Amino acid sequence: MKKGISTPSGSCYSFIFIFCLLLFHGLSSVNGDSSGDTTVNIGAIVNANSRIGKEQKLAIEIAVQNFNNNSTNKNPNRTYKLVLHVRDSDRDPLQAASAADELINKHQVQAILGMETWQETALVAQVGNRAQVPVLSMATSSASASLTSMQWPFLVRMSNNGSTQMKCVADIVQVYQWKRVITISEDDTYGSDSGMVDLLSNALRAVGSEIEYRMALPPLSSLSDPKATIRHGLEKLRSKQLRVFILVQSSLPFVTHLFTEAKEMGLMEKESVWIITDAVTSVLDSVNSSVISSMQGVLGIKTHFSYSSPLFKEFYSEFKRKFRSRYPEEDYFEPGIYALRAHDIISTLTRAMMEKSTSNSSTSIVLLEKILSTDFNGFSGEIRFTDGELSISPIFQIVNVFGKSYKELDFWSSDIGFFKNLGEKSGGGRTLRTKEGLIGPVNWPGGLQRAPLGWGFPSNGELMRIGVPGKTSFQKFVKVEDNENKRTFTGFCIDIFQAAFPNRTNDYSLLYEFVPFHGLYDELVEQVYYQVMNPSLKTSTSAY
Repeated sequence: MKKGISTPSGSCYSFIFIFCLLLFHGLSSVNGDSSGDTTVNIGAIVNANSRIGKEQKLAIEIAVQNFNNNSTNKNPNRTYKLVLHVRDSDRDPLQAASAADELINKHQVQAILGMETWQETALVAQVGNRAQVPVLSMATSSASASLTSMQWPFLVRMSNNGSTQMKCVADIVQVYQWKRVITISEDDTYGSDSGMVDLLSNALRAVGSEIEYRMALPPLSSLSDPKATIRHGLEKLRSKQLRVFILVQSSLPFVTHLFTEAKEMGLMEKESVWIITDAVTSVLDSVNSSVISSMQGVLGIKTHFSYSSPLFKEFYSEFKRKFRSRYPEEDYFEPGIYALRAHDIISTLTRAMMEKSTSNSSTSIVLLEKILSTDFNGFSGEIRFTDGELSISPIFQIVNVFGKSYKELDFWSSDIGFFKNLGEKSGGGRTLRTKEGLIGPVNWPGGLQRAPLGWGFPSNGELMRIGVPGKTSFQKFVKVEDNENKRTFTGFCIDIFQAAFPNRTNDYSLLYEFVPFHGLYDELVEQVYYQVMNPSLKTSTSAY
């Protein structure tokens, strides 16, 4: 008897139905639409209210639109179309992480990009790592690239490690031979990130200098009275003799408040030094004139990029036109380094996506591998990765805030130090301008035309103790006499010192007293080192 043909059971139908649902869900982030295009969902997380976030958002949108309109994104088998989903982090790491979770679970994005701060990046990277979704961040970090890639293998850092920038700052300090500095930073919403300050400390030690005092203030967004908090912090600095200030990390609104108060409190006067890092200098063009007027004499470090390529010029024109239309309240409409990096992120992602399409596998791991293997010249420079981080060190340009904007001074790179023209960058040893300083001349705070000493009169009223040899063989240089409860100090060195530093209280000049020291010159110098005394006078030179 012939057996009948068997039919699938109900449970088999159920299995097939569930399998199809899962397959459809897995392919929903890379799917074909009615036009035959393969749509790819990507997410972007930016701070929509900051200058940096505005630049990033518009640059990403332009890059996505240009890719979708470009016929070269097609291959014989498939035409891609990017679908962009943008979320606002409001510079809040938890909000950024929540947005990442929503983008992955609701929109099945294949990649997440953006993030202005490292704290946002760390939490988003955790979400991306758990879901195996590549996260491309533009935030600068102090963390080691190798350790970061081990902790978050799906994180791609579209930036350089902060150590390169801190070495540039240290080289400036070395050029002018300032031995001690004060650092200022704005904490993150969820606590302090001292990593960048630690990198600076290491770089300074390598050139014979050190951080004497670290000031970290709460994030501006958490303050009910920002002016009072910043003034209180600056008052602490004003009570110190040291006047070399390095702003390591902060938001642009924080910078606005900081320099406005610093100028009112006399910390932007002669003998003061202020150095700002790339995150602030790169958006100086967008700062209004009143803030620029309070920053006169500041030195800044700015990432250099080329304006020469035809594609950049097209992007530049389109960006400027659209930025002016979308953000008419802004005073400056041109793209900066953050816009260029945002554009390069899309270029990196699309190149990887096209390479991935030739592979037999469609997993996110393959996409990550293709991203990390990209190598091309982008708008912000050469794009190449090592340990999940840009491997090509940037060229920085030193600028000097002056007049209504700033003037450009030297270039700097990690391999050769300071140089005047880009044509000079040709390898060889490091060149530090330790005698003449930076190409300029530099216009320092208070209109000073020479390099500042980097120390001044503290506001707490304590007199600086100037050590003077009590007995010398050359009394025409330094002579100490005691006559009826009155001690006098005379001689050539005394005259020179008093001419250079008039002892008066009607401005921000030094207030000091001469203190005789009976001992060897080496012992007198040790008193300065141990801060028992401040500068010391010797019979042949004026040392400080």
